Amino acid sequence: RWALSVLYKNMIEAGKEAIADLTDAEIYTSTGKTTVDKDFTFDSATVNCSTGDVAFFASTKDSLTIKVSTGRITVGKAENGASAHGDITLTTSSGSITVHDLDCKDARITVSTGKTTIYGMRCDSFTSTGDTGDLSMRDVIAKGSITVKRDTGDVTFNKCDAAKLDILT
Repeated sequence: RWALSVLYKNMIEAGKEAIADLTDAEIYTSTGKTTVDKDFTFDSATVNCSTGDVAFFASTKDSLTIKVSTGRITVGKAENGASAHGDITLTTSSGSITVHDLDCKDARITVSTGKTTIYGMRCDSFTSTGDTGDLSMRDVIAKGSITVKRDTGDVTFNKCDAAKLDILT
């Protein structure tokens, strides 16, 4: 976290030109909270965290991948910001995932144990798999398909639409 904070502080001091020059981000943490602010735009970003929470509010052009062993993942639009992504892949073994107010190409969300909440998403396709835990979706629109596979847990849709729905619980 310290290195990311120093990088961010130095870039803000250097001005928006430095932020615009970033292309890829790779962040690896063992423990703690990691937050990527709305001021960044990357071609691609990867965040790996063993134990802790990841909040990602920046935009990516090509891909966003976040993997957390134990903890929460939050991806979405920060206040007064935009959150647009290419493909997104979000994975947690034990924890929760919340995605809100974003546009993306293909979304793949995997939760072994924990709750998943998605609202205000526009995408080409959406896939969510999980062993144990609830999935709540509101205002999720996919041009292609919404695919959901859960071993146990409730799946709730509210104002969602897709060309094809494939739901297995």
